[in-house]
Amino acid sequence: MASQQLSSLRWLAPLLAAGLAVTCLALTVRCWDWLTEDGEEIRSVVIRNSILVAGALVTFVLAIWRSLIAERQLEIAREQSATAQRSHLEGRYQNAAEMLHSNVLSIRLGAIHVLDQMARDHPDDFHIQVMRLFAAFVRHPVEYVAPLASDGSEGGVKPPPSPREDIQVIMVSVAGRTAKGREIERHGNYVLDLRGADLRRVWFPHDTCLKGIRLSGARLSGVDGLTQGQLDEALAEPGVPPILEGARDCQTKSALEWRLPPPGLATERGTPTPHRNLRECWRLLCRRFKLLRR
Repeated sequence: MASQQLSSLRWLAPLLAAGLAVTCLALTVRCWDWLTEDGEEIRSVVIRNSILVAGALVTFVLAIWRSLIAERQLEIAREQSATAQRSHLEGRYQNAAEMLHSNVLSIRLGAIHVLDQMARDHPDDFHIQVMRLFAAFVRHPVEYVAPLASDGSEGGVKPPPSPREDIQVIMVSVAGRTAKGREIERHGNYVLDLRGADLRRVWFPHDTCLKGIRLSGARLSGVDGLTQGQLDEALAEPGVPPILEGARDCQTKSALEWRLPPPGLATERGTPTPHRNLRECWRLLCRRFKLLRR
């Protein structure tokens, strides 16, 4: 679009300049007798002034034309730069997503760091994509391969530690989502799905926010750093609460428990009941009826 506008502007200014020149020439010819009635000396002055005025007008039009051309060229350059940056970011995301499924722990940790940084730096484009990828990995992690031993022997497939290093890093990223990221989730009606995830003995940072995270059937036994208030913000289907055996509030040291929402308010935290939906529909109908009456 910008290139087409630029092409049209390249022809616009010369046409305007030529039109002004022709107009000035036509006016001079038309009013020649009136302009030269005072003699030869006045005639030369009039011709000189007419040429100066016409030249000034043409110069003014050409200056405006050059400024418009420069502005359009800058706009095209910005569009090309944005397209190139978008392609670069898409490439980084694809590479990191592939690295996340590597059997080498260090490669997975590097991929998690890249994805987390992309979600923070470009939340509008990548936050939900990254969170969806993280949730899928936590629910279905790749087979754990122990790193090389100190003597250089291969680690091989062994029972993973609890928690796994990669899942621990992901959960720090997920629990510490930025306010901008949570706002994007809310506007996009996105719920981070960690149903059935193995989160035993995971450490949660102090700024943990579990709002908008579904933990139905997730194993949270022995988690550290979590408070009862933070847990109360999480979601779960009725009858499928998370498993909290051995989990304690990091502040009060009391056992964490899954508290059911007050009856009649929600079937799941954050999900309105049918009665609430009916009230919203009734309010909307009343507003529309008032607008029609106006």
